[in-house]
Amino acid sequence: MSQVDLDNEISKWKARQAEILPEAVRLRMDQTYASLEGITPTLHKSKRRPYLLRLMITAASIAAVCIALIGSGFVSPAMAEALKRIPAIESVFRLAGDLGLRTADEQGLTKDVNERITHDGVTLSISELVFDGARLSFVLTDEGLDGKETTLYEAWSDRKLDENGVPLPKVNVEPNHIEFLINGESVNTGYSLRAAGEQAPNSIIVGALHSAKIKAPDRFDLTVVVKYAKIDDAFEFHIPVATSTESIALTSSTVKTHDNIQFQLDRIELTPVTTRLEVIIKSPGKKDIKDVAEAIPDKYKITGFLNIEFDIVDENGATPVSLGGSGSGEGDSFVYTSLFEPYRTRPKELTVKPFIPTKDGKQYIPELEITVPVQ
Repeated sequence: MSQVDLDNEISKWKARQAEILPEAVRLRMDQTYASLEGITPTLHKSKRRPYLLRLMITAASIAAVCIALIGSGFVSPAMAEALKRIPAIESVFRLAGDLGLRTADEQGLTKDVNERITHDGVTLSISELVFDGARLSFVLTDEGLDGKETTLYEAWSDRKLDENGVPLPKVNVEPNHIEFLINGESVNTGYSLRAAGEQAPNSIIVGALHSAKIKAPDRFDLTVVVKYAKIDDAFEFHIPVATSTESIALTSSTVKTHDNIQFQLDRIELTPVTTRLEVIIKSPGKKDIKDVAEAIPDKYKITGFLNIEFDIVDENGATPVSLGGSGSGEGDSFVYTSLFEPYRTRPKELTVKPFIPTKDGKQYIPELEITVPVQ
């Protein structure tokens, strides 16, 4: 159908629809018309498209009404065909490029939060959330950004990205920050941020509760305190959270020692959303973390700090995509947590492979590898 034909069909339908549709349905249809009438042919895709949570919700409602109308016979065949071509709007998790978050959305493991707070004319919202026991992820949106001039990821980090996606120097010195409380108690957890993609430029995906030695209960009251540099008042969200899926926990009593490194697998957790690895590094006979660091050879360090990372490999050699990690040192131990995307199918066994990152790739340390069966 040409653009002119579509415009004519819309005009005819709008002239008739007041007689046959209730007021609420007419309002929704008017919004749909406005969207359709703004469509013009293009030869390329724009890099960014405005994306607001409220539009997602409204469009979803409109789509449902349109489908019902198409099936009821109220519309002409030409208009029905036009309405069928309205694109579906998917969740930010589904568009995120993270297999675990896409799986969570597809399997109905996410929670619709839809909490909104406004301070000084700025509205922040938390929409989708998932907690699988291994990590917490949610979508944070600045509803006032349209993504044309700056994205929330850029605004949050106080820096723009160049044409290759490399961050430019920071603009402001006052940082944005997020604090987390579980059942009213502050949690000393790091958090990760990632852009939500070109279709959601005013949103970021926040990950938390994955730091080493943090284990949240299956059910808890989560408080998220967002300190946005351009606003004096903090945005404080209160959200009840429950674990959304079952998990498989693997442990091992095996300890490997090599080059004064004593390596122990503490835990592997497998869920449909996340693969989480926790390991412990010590040094034989050392009781203080400083002595442990000094005893380990310099080839395992960078600028004086321990520089060991970890892969997980199944019996077929498959390694899930890394989502990052964190570490801490306390007492006589370094404790590290690494997050990965989930396995698509349940593995039979997993091998933890420590390695040193190099400019040419990864230098594995086979003397420290530990293999565990998946029960």
